[in-house]
Amino acid sequence: MMMYYLNQLGRIRMADFTLEMKEILDINSHEEILLFIQSKYSLSLKQDHFPRFNLYNFVEYYINEFSVENKETDFLLNFLEMLFNFTQNAGASTKEFLKYWDEEASSYTIQASENIDAVQIMTIHKAKGLEFPIVFIPMMNKNRDAEFSNWFETSNDTPLKSVNINQFNKNLEVYDEEIEKFNKQNSYKNFVDRLCLQYVATTRPVEQLFFYIQKANKTSNNLELLEFLQSKNTENLDEFDLYEVNPELLKKYSKEKTSSFKTKDIRVLKNISENTTSIKIATPSKNYQVRNEKVRLGVFVHELLSQINTAKDISKVVECYILEGQITIEESQTIQLELEKILETHAEFFDEGWEVINEKDIMITENGESRVYRPDRILKSAEGYMIVDFKTGEESVKNERQIENYKNILESLGKKVLKTQLIYL
Repeated sequence: MMMYYLNQLGRIRMADFTLEMKEILDINSHEEILLFIQSKYSLSLKQDHFPRFNLYNFVEYYINEFSVENKETDFLLNFLEMLFNFTQNAGASTKEFLKYWDEEASSYTIQASENIDAVQIMTIHKAKGLEFPIVFIPMMNKNRDAEFSNWFETSNDTPLKSVNINQFNKNLEVYDEEIEKFNKQNSYKNFVDRLCLQYVATTRPVEQLFFYIQKANKTSNNLELLEFLQSKNTENLDEFDLYEVNPELLKKYSKEKTSSFKTKDIRVLKNISENTTSIKIATPSKNYQVRNEKVRLGVFVHELLSQINTAKDISKVVECYILEGQITIEESQTIQLELEKILETHAEFFDEGWEVINEKDIMITENGESRVYRPDRILKSAEGYMIVDFKTGEESVKNERQIENYKNILESLGKKVLKTQLIYL
């Protein structure tokens, strides 16, 4: 199999593949096969006089040996970078890497350089805060407002206080006001989130914006944006310009580039002059690895906190993540202890008396310009509001300014802010 692919790639040349493979298989000794392949195809399958420090060196040797000029070099370099990051973990064996590859790494993609003049495909969330000369937005005529999962409070005199369920069947709404309220509240939250997401998408372009929207069927339309566009499409055309355009306006005007660097292609991985016996490897210190692990844990805890209102929610949320396969039972124990510690230290922000608003967008328009803000946690009571923001890393003035900005925004909306709090994870 290996010889076949190397022949297809052009790394070796086998005029008659079947005949030459038979010639190789007729050799009885393993050592003689290696010598034969090396002499005939200039392919070394044995690491002679090469230091076998770790998995990375082992794989890098064969990539250098098998690589072909101008063949998937970008992918190989990104693979090596991913492999190097993996080998920084303790116990990075071949077996563990193959497991990591099957479960996660095989789905990784490479990021194109921003210096390349090409189309970039990304999610709306990833595009937040960025801008582009031209933006294309394809949209199916459907929404997921009714697709949600949330906690539904049951009767207080039963052992089961609440259950995490999806939307109730709409036919049940006429029989129970609580079911109707549950459906409408959660659908409305999804509706608002969807509008905020559309706002982010439509404010990314600097020069031109193109919509590709699926037409509505005869019975229903699920996109409010389509209703607006149809009101402007008086001739019922499949394609039309919302605003007047001309060739001069559609010209691309690129700003003068001030960067002095140039992007160059890496055409080959092999370095013939490299002295393989004098390789030195620098690995991150233990302090760096510990610090990096703390940051990773902090990011994950941050995500869980967005779903926790009180201490009673910790076990339920962690258990959901275990059932979904996002964390192991061993990891859940560490994470649960960390969450309990945070809630115990900052108990006043997780009291049952608060109405909790977790990670919801606030859209503010000033002087014709709209901006979206997203505090981590807003607590509402009869007396007023509290704002809580969770941060990873070191304390900074930037974070202080951000939460102060959230306070000013709420006060500009006529809300009384009792307190703001930064919690570093």
